[in-house]
Amino acid sequence: LLRTINTGNGTILSIAYDSTGTQLAIGKTDGVVQIWNESRSEFQMHQEAHEDAVYDLIFLENGKLVSVGGDGVMEVWDPDTKNLLNKIQVNSDAIFSVTEVDGTVATAGQDGIIRIWSTSDFALLDELVGHDDWIWSIESVGDNRLASVSRDGDIRWWSSELLISSTARTLGKLPASDIAFVFDAKLAVVSEFDSDV
Repeated sequence: LLRTINTGNGTILSIAYDSTGTQLAIGKTDGVVQIWNESRSEFQMHQEAHEDAVYDLIFLENGKLVSVGGDGVMEVWDPDTKNLLNKIQVNSDAIFSVTEVDGTVATAGQDGIIRIWSTSDFALLDELVGHDDWIWSIESVGDNRLASVSRDGDIRWWSSELLISSTARTLGKLPASDIAFVFDAKLAVVSEFDSDV
């Protein structure tokens, strides 16, 4: 064990480091978003951001922090000033996952739709429809591609340029819950609720 950080009350659901490894963002079940500054060994931000759990967050390449939650809201933060730059009510359903895809932001959640957003003004650029149930997780694969895993049991690979998808089925009896890519995006690792990979 190298170190322990006491984040206070509330269960932690999500964490994300910035590109420099000096800022750690933390999302909690009570809607709180925190940023721990490694160099100063202190919290530089503590905001009651969402009205429901913070399911995912990500630092963008431009340094902004994006958080999504059970309230169906996507929020964009400036970690330095602690200012809320943008707040988008995506819908009334929970948003479970957010990722950056080659200059855009993608979100997905309970309604089974992947939404593509501009990183300049966070305008909605497009919607990718294909899953028949909740989308638990999405992940950028590079080259304007992303992958999604859903409660419908499908893993789908998408091109945000061509708006096409390919599909694979998981082998377990229960739906896939999370996805990650290793070995130059050649291998997809999927976790399932029955503990099979």
